[in-house]
Amino acid sequence: MKRIFLSIVAAVAIFGASFAINSPKPVLADFTVTGETGASNEYYTVSTTPDPDCQETGAQVCKISTSATPDAQGRILKSQATVTGRKP
Repeated sequence: MKRIFLSIVAAVAIFGASFAINSPKPVLADFTVTGETGASNEYYTVSTTPDPDCQETGAQVCKISTSATPDAQGRILKSQATVTGRKP
């Protein structure tokens, strides 16, 4: 009985490890921020055209990285994005 139990536990562990290794990783895409919209500015309006003035410091967000895709209005929720560029 103990041998059967240990065999089942080993099989489950191998299956779990295999699933963790082979699970798809999210693909991140960079977008240029062209504005903020929504009732309380909860969205970034985005474009794929790079902004040559975008740097790493500044007050205004100009570039984000996210695994989300823009909605029909070209917006991405701020909560789904990571800021990767700013400009003065």
